[in-house]
Amino acid sequence: MDPLTNSPHVLIFPFPVQGHVSCMLKLAELLCLSGVTVTFLNSDIIHRRLIRYTDVISRFSRYSGFRFETISDGLPPDHPRSGNRVVDIFDSIKMVTKPMFREMLIPGGCLNCGSRPPVSSVIADGIMCFTIDVAKEMGIPVFLFRTVSASCFWAFYCIPKLIQSGDLPIKEDDDMDRLVNGVTGMEKYLRLRDLPSFCRASDLSDRGFQVVTSETQETHRANGLILNTFEDLEESALAQIRKHVPNLYAIGPLHAHLNSRLKARMTSPLRSSNSLWEEDRTCMTWLDEQAQKVVVETIIKDLMDVKRDELRRPVDRMMKLARKSVAEDGNSYRNLNRLITDIKTFGKISNGSRAFVNGFRIVALLSSSFTLHIHIAVNINQFLPFCFSRFRFNQLISQS
Repeated sequence: MDPLTNSPHVLIFPFPVQGHVSCMLKLAELLCLSGVTVTFLNSDIIHRRLIRYTDVISRFSRYSGFRFETISDGLPPDHPRSGNRVVDIFDSIKMVTKPMFREMLIPGGCLNCGSRPPVSSVIADGIMCFTIDVAKEMGIPVFLFRTVSASCFWAFYCIPKLIQSGDLPIKEDDDMDRLVNGVTGMEKYLRLRDLPSFCRASDLSDRGFQVVTSETQETHRANGLILNTFEDLEESALAQIRKHVPNLYAIGPLHAHLNSRLKARMTSPLRSSNSLWEEDRTCMTWLDEQAQKVVVETIIKDLMDVKRDELRRPVDRMMKLARKSVAEDGNSYRNLNRLITDIKTFGKISNGSRAFVNGFRIVALLSSSFTLHIHIAVNINQFLPFCFSRFRFNQLISQS
């Protein structure tokens, strides 16, 4: 019997922009390493760019249980899909993509046909909560993946409170260094200027503001929340989130986590790029024209001589915490294993019967984690990934 037949089948559905797709591809690879069948659902435009500018096909060719599927985002080919036009993707997806997604997910649809097992769970981008309605209609559990930090997600979640307290909308004469009191746990360091740019909309009916706010408030309806962060980095924010979304999986940093698990399997990570655009080296010529080389070298040398230790201490501390988190028995390591266990448990239930939609609260007994998002950077000297959270970074500096 084909081993894939009895494997849980996870559908991963990212919001079609580069940062979201890149992050969720790493999660897809981690699940593949654990023997989970994975289908990655891309928009047509994103998939064509991945094929053209990256080695994503060869990267995933070593996983027999992985495949790509595509779906339209409903926008014309010449739409920029970037900048202030990104909000158009939200509206188009809800109007055009949602019914197509449903047709793909129903029994006999392209996601549930052939020799592969039926989709037993969905991991959807946390700003596409329509997936909850579609999947649960068919008795399929849905986990949401937010690609922002826990601190950022928690600030988003508190936006209604910020409106009530008068912190939002931000007024023209507001002091941007004023502390924000409406985000529990961040009262001592979160300033108005630290809030995301869409929070600076003078009109609360701004479409971008409304989308992020409303989608975030829907998070509790999912069976769990996944975040690309780890406990030691954002412990306070994670604790606040769990009061509202108890089934939380903090499994980051994904870059370090993936490399760690590949190394444990004696498999070398493939050097790959997830960029959706052709590399443009002309920027180097432009940079050379902006400042004299000797001036730049002098500035860097002065900084490294005077502030080297001051800059390195918090970075080294974060790297150590990140490595500890993804090491065997680390918090992120355990959280990912719990997520995989839950996925496999749901797979057995879902493959056996889909008639459990109304009683799906059993999920709360099976796990408690699902939030993860951090900005991943690389130490230039050691090529070691670490996670960065502005608020937690400041705290680490003060502890050094």
